Amino acid sequence: MQFEKSKLDQITTLKNLPTLPHILLKLMEACNKERGSLKEVSSIAEKDPSISVQILKLTNSGYYGPSNKVENIEKAVTLVGTNAVRNIAICGSAYEAFNKDKNDKFFNLKLFWWHSLKCAVLARLISKKIRYNQSDEAYLAGLMHDIGKLVLWINFPEPYESLLEMYSEHEDALLGAEKNLVANHYEIGAWLLRRWCFKPFMSDSVFYHHEPYSRITNALPLVQIVYVANALAQVKIQKKQKAFETAREIFQFNVTEVEDLLTVSDKETQEVARSLQIEFEPPEKVRNHPSKIDLKKKEETIQEIKDVSLL
Repeated sequence: MQFEKSKLDQITTLKNLPTLPHILLKLMEACNKERGSLKEVSSIAEKDPSISVQILKLTNSGYYGPSNKVENIEKAVTLVGTNAVRNIAICGSAYEAFNKDKNDKFFNLKLFWWHSLKCAVLARLISKKIRYNQSDEAYLAGLMHDIGKLVLWINFPEPYESLLEMYSEHEDALLGAEKNLVANHYEIGAWLLRRWCFKPFMSDSVFYHHEPYSRITNALPLVQIVYVANALAQVKIQKKQKAFETAREIFQFNVTEVEDLLTVSDKETQEVARSLQIEFEPPEKVRNHPSKIDLKKKEETIQEIKDVSLL
């Protein structure tokens, strides 16, 4: 993958990827408990693509240097400890609380989170259904498949916002516009995962999730799983029929099987939202402006960071 050098330099200096304040607050609360469990911390962290990728990046760095690459959040949290996770959450909270330059009118972070989590849940469900024995790997790949969108948004906020506004109803045109800006989000996501030493299968599943399905029919299982999960996790109703056809062509799932997968994934995603005190809205109705609950969570995040700073 070739990138324009000046823009590549901006991407490589990336320090913070945004996270919903609801998740950051829950994570800091879990890390601050005297008797908090590593399992509780990891169960929160694994619900967010930004936090997950930062913890795994730290775990697989030269400082910790595990002999085998870690791609399981619970194992990663056990290795780095709650203090390191808390520091990641604090850095993310500070960024979210005080970054005044970021415009989120057309990039909806909540909608991004909904789609990423639903794709992850579907990837795990599909992996179990087809007896792929790495369901945790499938979940993580689904969770991070669109991480390149966050990278584009953070590194090129105004140009990317303009593209999102211009091509909101035309996905293919948006992909072409991303390429003209620097690279497609799936290219950037795959490049980052390779740079951060994830397994090649993981980066491949990110790289190929926008290919024509005819090119996926003979792909590796993880690539197929994330591809179908992404198709089924789409918000727009008009894409539903195409998603069902994709699941049938690749895995021979019938309509009833796909509807069962969607029912279970919707229920699980809603339960996660409630556990993290994220206001539940059907994704197609998520607003472009924050609700009162969202604003309250951001205010709580700012106060938490102020308390940490004073301490």
